[in-house]
Amino acid sequence: MNSIRTDLVALDTNEYIHALRRTPGFEASARLLFGQITNLRIHVPLQVTVELRHNLLPGEWKELFEVVGRLETFDWNHAPAVVDLFEKYRTQGAKKGDADIGAQLEAAGVQWLISENRHFLFEIHNLPFTVISAAEVLAMLAE
Repeated sequence: MNSIRTDLVALDTNEYIHALRRTPGFEASARLLFGQITNLRIHVPLQVTVELRHNLLPGEWKELFEVVGRLETFDWNHAPAVVDLFEKYRTQGAKKGDADIGAQLEAAGVQWLISENRHFLFEIHNLPFTVISAAEVLAMLAE
């Protein structure tokens, strides 16, 4: 069994949005959220919650709560980014929202970030978590 099944995992905002809206080209996000999410221990950092509040429609919230209500481990974390960690990501070139997510994930001990667009993280050295796409996660879960 690989560690993605036992480690804390965070889905980036875009994963939830693409899955809930069944965005063409992002079918892996929907397969992950609606089919494989029960195989993961999900942590939701504050920044993702904030971004979801700005982007999800009421019906999408309802559908999300129906999905996450089936999970054994789904943690909404409302802690803001630790200032020192936030500054660490900012000095390495991250935008504010990206620095918030990076700092919040690091502080919570999240090992995996599932994302389709947090490309800035690939430029930051020695990340304490792995950035991976939904398709890559599905392949790992199939092993």
